[in-house]
Amino acid sequence: MRAYQHTLASLVEGRPVSWLRQVHGHAVASVPPGVIHSGTHADAQVTQSTHAALAVFTADCAPVLLCSVGARVPVLGVAHVGWKGLLAGVLDATVAAMQTHSRHPIEAYLGPCIGAGCYEFTGPQLNELTHQLGPQILTVSKAGTRTLDLRAALSLGLARHGVPLDVSDAVCTACDGEHYSSHRARAESFRQALLAWVQPS
Repeated sequence: MRAYQHTLASLVEGRPVSWLRQVHGHAVASVPPGVIHSGTHADAQVTQSTHAALAVFTADCAPVLLCSVGARVPVLGVAHVGWKGLLAGVLDATVAAMQTHSRHPIEAYLGPCIGAGCYEFTGPQLNELTHQLGPQILTVSKAGTRTLDLRAALSLGLARHGVPLDVSDAVCTACDGEHYSSHRARAESFRQALLAWVQPS
């Protein structure tokens, strides 16, 4: 992960990159002014600081960007979310952490992640997610098996908090091997990063 951090540092206008050791859990790291995470065990970060760039790394899991709307100083959140994170409640925890800073409305944006047609995911965890979020998260993969629609699950999970999710940039990492890494489709070890920061007004 340190190699990623050094590679990305030049992309954020001199801001240091705050990065996590992601564990598919629900922990959310706070990044106040003067704090930079370098391998903290968590799967999301939130900040109002303009001095750091937040990063999460993904392959097939979902990178989610969240931002408060209308606040004088916006609150920013980034989260790494797969099926384990959904079950653990990382989205709920990220929204709650942001709301401790501001009660303004939040919008969310989804980056590249595995599409439902390419996602072979079955078993008791799928049943548990269906119980949590509803049958709308179920679909059929290209192989004809019942599977998880990760985008639908994220949308439903955020909707419980009144947070709309924009999925217009959510291309499938398994289908687009030219631009994105996929652990499930190609057993690739490199990762793409979602980087976000608060621009000074």
